[in-house]
Amino acid sequence: MPRRLSPSRRGRQALTLHPDVTEKRLRLQSLLRQYAELLEEYEDWREHRAKNLQARYHSLFGQQEFHLYLLQVECLRLRRKIALYQAAMNHGEMPRPQEVEKILNQEFASYQEELKRRWEQLRQDEALLRSPCLTREESEEFRSLYRRLVKCLHPDLHPELAEKTADLWNRIQEAYRNADLSALRLLADTVELFLENQEVLPPLPLEELETKIQKQEEKLQTLQESFQALRTRPPFTYQELLEDQEKCQERQQQLEEMIQKQRQYREELKSRLSTFPSP
Repeated sequence: MPRRLSPSRRGRQALTLHPDVTEKRLRLQSLLRQYAELLEEYEDWREHRAKNLQARYHSLFGQQEFHLYLLQVECLRLRRKIALYQAAMNHGEMPRPQEVEKILNQEFASYQEELKRRWEQLRQDEALLRSPCLTREESEEFRSLYRRLVKCLHPDLHPELAEKTADLWNRIQEAYRNADLSALRLLADTVELFLENQEVLPPLPLEELETKIQKQEEKLQTLQESFQALRTRPPFTYQELLEDQEKCQERQQQLEEMIQKQRQYREELKSRLSTFPSP
């Protein structure tokens, strides 16, 4: 069962509040609850669903797309090499391969970094697909526990605690990203102890409540817009493709045809390069 996470209310005296203050407090509590629930769903989409969709996509098309990009970079480099050789010939000079390679290495450094990034991403996605998954019950506990931690400790909801709990919140985020239920359970106990030792703040005055409500409404709207935008970007745009086996086969065939064209183009470039005189 998910742990209860609620700060202690020991020592709080019964207070009689003005009806307007009570109404504003209820409104603020409602906004905080909506924000926490939406934030948990947003994080689930961004951290878990996105990674799973991307991993599934790469399991079908990753190797081909990487190979295609590798060929495209190689062709770009050959084209640039031909241009440098031709420039030397236009100046009545013999091409200097070592100098040309030095220039190419500098100009194509970012492409090499992108190749490394893509290859590492493929490896991570393969590892994700092989990793053990939480059971349905564990997944429900995991999400419920994280939702409660968000309500209790998220910096947007509790800026007054942000400085004290920065390290703790970072550890919670790491456990969430890694889907580490055991770590999240331990962190929940830590958070509960922390909240038990916090002083209970007095009720906010009406003006301050109104200010907080306005800011929270703005935060909620911003989060809603971010969530909507998230759903329209990859890897969520892959969902329809991944659910259609015929379309997947068409995409694989399309990639294979593009790879063959790049291979032919590479051979044409190599042939053009061979026409330059050797130094």
